[in-house]
Amino acid sequence: MTQMTHLMFNGVFDRFPHLRMAFPEAGSAWVLCLYERLQREYKHWGELISGLRREPKEHLRSGRLFVEAELDDELLPIFVEKLGNRGLAFASDFPHFTSPEHTADRIKNFQERSDLSDETKARILGENIRGFCKREPCPPKA
Repeated sequence: MTQMTHLMFNGVFDRFPHLRMAFPEAGSAWVLCLYERLQREYKHWGELISGLRREPKEHLRSGRLFVEAELDDELLPIFVEKLGNRGLAFASDFPHFTSPEHTADRIKNFQERSDLSDETKARILGENIRGFCKREPCPPKA
């Protein structure tokens, strides 16, 4: 949270509009809490900080900032509703001790979720991270 806040309010995401950054290992729920706080502070301080051109929610929705999607996270639909589905990526926990069977079960259960669209599931399971690794401009705003 601290690093994202510093990067956001120091204008890094504004100065480098094609920069992609991942914030792994913490799931995605924290971003929802931070999202509201960043927006509030941007409205309060945004005019006083030089170089800020886009609201935090625009950066978070841009498809350039990625966070880990825990496949069983109940808040994923809320994340998708507020920030879209382009910044979420599945973390397999490799090289942590996780059996292939356990990972396969997690993926199977995730694919059976009825609260996320098939498009969102496909993005989380691979499409988003492929976009993160490509060497081309970021996708246009949705």
